Amino acid sequence: MTYFADFSPYGYFRQEKPRSVYNIGWLDAAQKFATGPVDAEIVSRLEQISCHSVNQTRGLHDCNICSSEISITYKLADKTLLLGGAEIRVFSAEGDIFAAPTMLLHYITVHNYLPPPSFLNAVENGPVPPMQDYFNQLKIQDYEWDATSTRDGPVERRPPLWMTTR
Repeated sequence: MTYFADFSPYGYFRQEKPRSVYNIGWLDAAQKFATGPVDAEIVSRLEQISCHSVNQTRGLHDCNICSSEISITYKLADKTLLLGGAEIRVFSAEGDIFAAPTMLLHYITVHNYLPPPSFLNAVENGPVPPMQDYFNQLKIQDYEWDATSTRDGPVERRPPLWMTTR
């Protein structure tokens, strides 16, 4: 996965209209990051947000902090999210927009990543699905969203076909 410092301007995908979007949680094993506990209610709200993703990619990014050969999943009560193939958006009451990889849940719950206070405040006090205001914000910002991919059980990572020998 690509590393971006927290609060750096978002620029991973081309944006259709100018707006201020800030990166949060684009971690890499080679970069230090803040650690500490995250309130269970904030994790619960992030779970709700993470079920609705933007910028779906054609592949999956593994966690290079774990250096696992298994794609990362996150178990919810009714489904298992497949992480590493899309992004989420968090909207603050002050009008800030935060872009994070779906891997954020994994980084927080497994690697003890502590996002910045202003992001945590936006998660705690901003709109989350199924609130209509969350979907209104996505629409206002021209974000096309979809349900985050789901999977039951671990997914073994395989090299692309072009890398295999015959």
